[in-house]
Amino acid sequence: MRISHYITDNKTSNYPSDFIFFDTETTPTVSVNGDIDQPFKLGVGLYWRRRDDRSSDTLEYIRFTDIDRFWDWVIAHTLANRRLILVAHNIQFDFMVLGGFSYLRLKGFDLTKLITNGKTNIFTYRRNKQTILCLDNMNYFVT
Repeated sequence: MRISHYITDNKTSNYPSDFIFFDTETTPTVSVNGDIDQPFKLGVGLYWRRRDDRSSDTLEYIRFTDIDRFWDWVIAHTLANRRLILVAHNIQFDFMVLGGFSYLRLKGFDLTKLITNGKTNIFTYRRNKQTILCLDNMNYFVT
């Protein structure tokens, strides 16, 4: 039998605090052989930083028609020793439309985790002390 005891407090608690939610739109075209091309048209994003040190959280919106502008904005919000969480509905599609796999590699980020299993998509990138965790909201909400 176990001896009863008090559970001690955690020494550290890491709650996510930096998020970017984003979505893209494309202009689908069908080629003569039936292939569908989905070139980027526009996108929107929301940066949300949960703040315990202030009365209100930080919210920053972006509308973009230039893919480089989006990734520069993402990297500007990727701080050392803080994990930035990118969230999209069907992130695999939006990430491909925005060239995320290539762009982050060119910016010096290494892909350290890649999980793709049906609707489950999790990608983690690291550069020095910066971390970007990419999550699909379909990991949590079946649609």
